[in-house]
Amino acid sequence: MNPLIDAMTSVSSITRARARDEISRFGQAVAIVLAEYGECRIPGVGVLKIVERAERKGRNPKTGEAIVIPARKALAFKPAAQLKRAID
Repeated sequence: MNPLIDAMTSVSSITRARARDEISRFGQAVAIVLAEYGECRIPGVGVLKIVERAERKGRNPKTGEAIVIPARKALAFKPAAQLKRAID
């Protein structure tokens, strides 16, 4: 059971299988846009953006040993005002 697929079938006249396929294709398209442009604006939902996380000091929670966490890319999301209003 996937609530997003259920919502897609309830607001349109498509089958669960087609909804699953469309959502999957949308995810692939978002990944392509992020890889090429570094951000993806989804109207009414928000903006997904690739951000650089700097190297930082951390601690192994199991042993307490100090470690260096390497720099990496991460995904940030900023919700659209319309989405914020919908969940309030």
